[in-house]
Amino acid sequence: MALIALALSSLAQGLALPTLALVVSERGLSLVHLARALFIYAASVIVFEVPSGMYADRRGRRRSYIRSMVFCICGTGLLFFSSKILVYLGFALSGIGRAYGSGSLDAAIIEQGSRPVEDLVFALEATTTLSLALGSLAAGLLLLASEGLGYVLVVRLGLYGLALLVAVAAVKGDHGPSVPVSISSQLKQMGSAIIASRTLKTIVLLTVVQGFALSSLEGYWQLFFKDLATTKLYLIGPLASAIFVIGIVGSLLARSVVRSIGARATASLCFFTLFVLQIALSYATTAVVFATILLVIYLVLGSLSLTMSTMLNVEVDNQRRATFIGVVSLTIQVGALGANGVASMVIGRWAVGGYWRIIASVGVAATLALLWVWRRR
Repeated sequence: MALIALALSSLAQGLALPTLALVVSERGLSLVHLARALFIYAASVIVFEVPSGMYADRRGRRRSYIRSMVFCICGTGLLFFSSKILVYLGFALSGIGRAYGSGSLDAAIIEQGSRPVEDLVFALEATTTLSLALGSLAAGLLLLASEGLGYVLVVRLGLYGLALLVAVAAVKGDHGPSVPVSISSQLKQMGSAIIASRTLKTIVLLTVVQGFALSSLEGYWQLFFKDLATTKLYLIGPLASAIFVIGIVGSLLARSVVRSIGARATASLCFFTLFVLQIALSYATTAVVFATILLVIYLVLGSLSLTMSTMLNVEVDNQRRATFIGVVSLTIQVGALGANGVASMVIGRWAVGGYWRIIASVGVAATLALLWVWRRR
């Protein structure tokens, strides 16, 4: 039942992906207001990532997820109003809700599961990714069926409400330990665990590189593709949907590879393949070549996501699992901020292709350095 609740909330998030900008526009707000709203959303996620994980470890997984759904319902409800202050608040509450939902049920499913960690991680990745894809497609259908965004927001509210009911009524108990320690003690334990484990330090730092690469692709591939397929822009939608599906295939592939050569070797292979492909993508001259390389990249990213999650969940114990899932989510966001910072400095001079080559070069150097330190343990 925990997977059902996770699928419902991911469907609701998928509905939001293609409509966030449209919500702001329909409320009569400008692109400046959209930028501010997205900044508020991202800042809310970043600020609450680790505290929400600590809350889940301290008070229980289900409580954290229920709090997540309450924040998401309130945030979505505020988007019905035209006041920019209420819209900003709606984005902030949605960001906080995402932070509290990040890792709560994931930790519960991994801790209660009887199968190998990589199988449980695959189930989580497949459920989340497929639900996001279906939610995005549903948003498009709802927009075709109605003139405004009212139906999208109503369905999104209904999905969050249903997920809340499933969590309250059907998810057994509060999964995971309830640790009677203060927040300061949790922070000390988390710091001590990172300092004591070279593997854990490397995993945390590698997720920064992962976020660095992912953000550089997610934010800019549409612009590059637009220049190559000027008369076939309708292909952006199907290509974006295919990316979700290919990520699941990558996760499935990684499950077998991890069992064969180990998680560390799989992660190394994924990182270097990713950056080589990113350089190749920057030199694509036709839409077909670009789409092919992009899909292979997201196959690798799907494999990398499962591999990194497997390594983390094997390394941490149940008492700190949700906290470290929050830490990893935070470090991915840090990597994304770094990629956006590089973009602001170089993309005007070297365009998207040059930006990707710089990202890939920095990524290879960082990955080599971190893996060299890791091998010395």
